[in-house]
Amino acid sequence: MGRVPDPICPRCQSATSTWSGEVIDTWYTTGAADLGCPACARRVPLPDWDWTRDYFAFAYLGFEFDDWPPLDPHFTAAFGKVLGHRIRVLAGKW
Repeated sequence: MGRVPDPICPRCQSATSTWSGEVIDTWYTTGAADLGCPACARRVPLPDWDWTRDYFAFAYLGFEFDDWPPLDPHFTAAFGKVLGHRIRVLAGKW
């Protein structure tokens, strides 16, 4: 089994391995959850965090492109601009 990914603080860019999966359950149940950074002591909404190996993305809308070539970065940038939101690309079989 692979290593659990570390969240990366969007404020100080520190990765932390001291987090609980309960924050994901809270976000899933309520639609909101904050994660505290032990390095800078800031609490930040879970969707704002980055994850090592782009393991997680927290969103309310997702698209799956099955059996497609990798998406062109220009396409994803333009798509995000049209949507008015940040875009996360997760690749691989889930």
